[in-house]
Amino acid sequence: EPSAAGTRTCVLFDCIYKNLFVCRFVNQVGYQSYIRTSVYQKYLQEQGKQAPPIANAGRDAIIQPGETVLLNGSESLALNEAHITTYHWRQLMGDPGLTLEKTDHPDQVRLSNLKPGSYRFQ
Repeated sequence: EPSAAGTRTCVLFDCIYKNLFVCRFVNQVGYQSYIRTSVYQKYLQEQGKQAPPIANAGRDAIIQPGETVLLNGSESLALNEAHITTYHWRQLMGDPGLTLEKTDHPDQVRLSNLKPGSYRFQ
């Protein structure tokens, strides 16, 4: 509902459904969101220069060897009316023999040829 100040209130009580996080938040004119002070200080407080985007690759995933998995950056956030124009994925940890290929979506990559172990991507 719009308030006298022209802002609207939206309250979420539960974002977990069948053990999955199902909420997605996007900026929308007329709405305000609240963030941790540490995030504000790191990304928003500095004035006079454009803050870097906040990259979010989503939750950790557990899959079986041989399965294919998609990583996407759709939850990443550009600040102060900026826009994300490109995405670059790189492997930080895990078997280097995996296959990483682009998809039709600019924020997404497909991983295959995964072996048992832990992987980390940025």
